[in-house]
Amino acid sequence: MRRTPVPLSLGFRPFFLLALIHAVAAMGVWAWFLHRDPGLVAGFPGGAAGWHAREMVFGYAPAMVAGFLLTAVRNWTGRDTATGRPLAVLAGLWLAGRLAGPLGAGGLMVSGAADLAFMVGLVIALARPVMAAGQLRQQSGVLAKVALLGISHGLWLAGALGELPGLRQAGLVSGLLLVIALMLVVVQRVLVFFSRRALGDDYDPGERPWLDRTLLALMLLFWVLAAFTDREGATALVAGALALLHAGRWASWFRPGVLAHHLLAVLYLGYAWIIAGFALHVLAPLRWPSLVSAVITLAALVRVATPLLAPAAFPAAMATAQALWLLAFGGLLAGLGPMLLRPRVDGAPG
Repeated sequence: MRRTPVPLSLGFRPFFLLALIHAVAAMGVWAWFLHRDPGLVAGFPGGAAGWHAREMVFGYAPAMVAGFLLTAVRNWTGRDTATGRPLAVLAGLWLAGRLAGPLGAGGLMVSGAADLAFMVGLVIALARPVMAAGQLRQQSGVLAKVALLGISHGLWLAGALGELPGLRQAGLVSGLLLVIALMLVVVQRVLVFFSRRALGDDYDPGERPWLDRTLLALMLLFWVLAAFTDREGATALVAGALALLHAGRWASWFRPGVLAHHLLAVLYLGYAWIIAGFALHVLAPLRWPSLVSAVITLAALVRVATPLLAPAAFPAAMATAQALWLLAFGGLLAGLGPMLLRPRVDGAPG
């Protein structure tokens, strides 16, 4: 029996590695476009900024989502997720989407087709073990968010190819908010679990199903308002409600003892950044990096401050943010990359 190659033995291995490589490469390329040769991708919808936005929301983020969920769903259901050749096909589709995108209109069509095929394949790869385990009701929200992320990319592509900037923007905002919604799922399922593991049985934040349902409904409303309407007042009101309720939940979960556990502290910091994004209604600069590494907080701070700077200071501030991003993700790639390619120390698969 042929042994599955280590990099294809579980979803987190290829997709976390690809996401880290892409985080470094795409940011470096965007920095070159922005500061040295902005005309190089002038034909891409939205120019250099449009290429960067698409690669972050529909490139980097889906790779992280795939890596996490293809691993987590196996734990949640007790059923195997994609490994070996099916996992390689998924990774190949994602990679094709990244490489073909900048190659003119034809390249964008190929890239879009590969990306949409990747998202369809990801939904199927996640749905199979969920349905086999009889957990469709429990996991339907996660599957729906992943499917809607693919649909959002489809909207962006339709707007890009049809020269409809409003539709392109709606798809982009929709995709970003769905990534945040998926991050909040991770927060809800992971943070309390690891806090209890770290702090022991004395840790008991209690359960508030009404709060979970309220936050879900508000996030759905916020997604619709922010992505598909121009009702700024209503959007800001819902964002404020989300910030207040999430802040209350954060406070009920947090204990000073978590600060002694660095990875757990980073998760709490990442959750706090999301809450700050709702409060400021400045979601894009405060997106997911802080959930990956506390180092990226520095970059996020610069990115938040950048729009407030005088135009003359903008290039230097953006270059600083890009450099901090590259240092942070370069460090993560150097530290985690080799681990993702090595077998488990106990010899077990996965």
